[in-house]
Amino acid sequence: MRSLLALLVLAASGSAADHFDVVVYGGTAGGVIAAVSAARAGMKVALLEPGRHIGGMASGGLSATDVGRKEVIGGNALEFYLRAGRHYDMAQYGQEAAWRMEPHVAEEIFRQMLREAGVTVMMEHRLREKDGVTKAGATLRQITVESGASFNASVFVDSSYEGDLMAQAGVSYTWGREGTSQYGESLAGVRAMTEGHQFEVNLSPYDAKGNLLPEIDRAPRGEPGAADRKVQAYNYRLYFSDDPANQTPFARPARYDPARYELLARLLKARLQATLIGADLTKATMVAATFEKADLTDCRVYGDSTWDVNLSDAISEEPDYQAGVRSSSSSRSSRHPPSSYISS
Repeated sequence: MRSLLALLVLAASGSAADHFDVVVYGGTAGGVIAAVSAARAGMKVALLEPGRHIGGMASGGLSATDVGRKEVIGGNALEFYLRAGRHYDMAQYGQEAAWRMEPHVAEEIFRQMLREAGVTVMMEHRLREKDGVTKAGATLRQITVESGASFNASVFVDSSYEGDLMAQAGVSYTWGREGTSQYGESLAGVRAMTEGHQFEVNLSPYDAKGNLLPEIDRAPRGEPGAADRKVQAYNYRLYFSDDPANQTPFARPARYDPARYELLARLLKARLQATLIGADLTKATMVAATFEKADLTDCRVYGDSTWDVNLSDAISEEPDYQAGVRSSSSSRSSRHPPSSYISS
C-alpha cells in the first residue's frame, strides 16, 4: 500500500519521464491565460504555481480593476470578466461583464477555465534555486522544483512576477524605470511632480534627535526623467467588510512598533489641522457586495502600498509571503452588483 501511495504521489507531482508540450511557471492571471490558450490549441499543458493560490493580483485582493476603455478589452481577458458577470447575474442590471469581483470568485473562475481546458495544475511547485534548469546549449530542456520533481517540455513560459525561471535560463532582463531618453517616453523615469503623490502639508522628516523618521529613504530622489533601479514593493492588499458575519479581527503583529508609522501620524494630524477633513489617504472601492466589501488602496502619498522597499528585505521580513498567505479572503459568495468609488 505504501509503495502504491508513493507511486500515486510521484505521478501527481510530475515524474522525470513526463513530457508536456508547454509548461507554464507561475499561476498569475497571465499564466492562467497562457496555459488555457495553449491547451485550447490542442497542447498538453502543465501549470506550476509556487504558492497556494491561482490568479496572482487579479484574485489576490486587487478587485478594483483598472479597466480604462472597456471597448478595447477582448479575447480571453473579456471572457474572464463575462464569466464574472454571469456569476453575479449582471444581466439583471443590463450589463454582461463584472469588472470588480471578490477574490475567491476570481480564483474560482480561473480554476474553472483551467479545468475546462484540461490543464494539469500543480500547486506549491517552486523552482529549485540556482540549479532548477537543465539546458542543452541555449535550449531549455527541463526544470526541477524544490520537491525534486522534474518537468520536460518543448516550450516553457515564465509567468511569475519574480522571473526566476527566466533568470536561471540565462535570458537577458532588466528592472527599474527606464529614463525618458531610452525610448522617447515623456512620462518615463523619475518623476518630479505627480498629482496626488506629494505631501500637501509641511512635515518635518526628523525626530527629536535630528534623525530621519522610519520609512524615509536617505538617497536623493534623482533627476526628473532619469532611470533608476528601484522596484515596486510587495505588499498586502487590504479587503474590508462591514458585515460582522464576514469579518476576521486584525491580530496585532508580534513585531508591531507604532514608532515605525510616525510619519503617517504626523501627516494625519497636519491634514486635519489644515482643514483637509477626512485626510483622504485611502480610497475604498466597493466590490461585488453592495456596501458590504471594499478593496482598500492608497490615495495620496501614504497608503497600504509602500514603494521602493528593498526586495530581499521585504521578503525576509514577511515569512508568510513564501507560504502563499493572502490578506484578503472571503468565505461567502455574493451576487450583488459592484458599486462605484467611495472615499473612506
